[in-house]
Amino acid sequence: MKYFSIIFTVMVTALIGRATEPQTGWFYDQSTQQGFYIFDTITIDGSGVEGGGGSEDSECYTSGTCDVVGAFRRGICSDPAGQGLGEIYCTAVLGAAWSTEEEICIGWVYGNSEGGTTVPLMGKEGVEGDNT
Repeated sequence: MKYFSIIFTVMVTALIGRATEPQTGWFYDQSTQQGFYIFDTITIDGSGVEGGGGSEDSECYTSGTCDVVGAFRRGICSDPAGQGLGEIYCTAVLGAAWSTEEEICIGWVYGNSEGGTTVPLMGKEGVEGDNT
């Protein structure tokens, strides 16, 4: 099984529900603030992705035979007021520490071998300082 991840620096928190991929352990919390990346085709190590798209309601969820495409955010400001405003604002304006040690999954989906893989990206909402 191949895994492919996209690293983004974006805001994210939890509100409604959680989607967990059992093979990777990746999970994201549903948000009303969403964006999507749609990939016409995806190749990993020269081979097209395997799967039928979808998430927890997909046959891929129980079979463990599909490729998983995930999106992650990296970068957390030690001052909750700086979340989502970027490293320069966090360090220069707030004088806080910026850490890139933690990656937070903000979306995942099974690859669609027929094309049109749509990866969800959950955005920040909720209380200040909530980094889930």
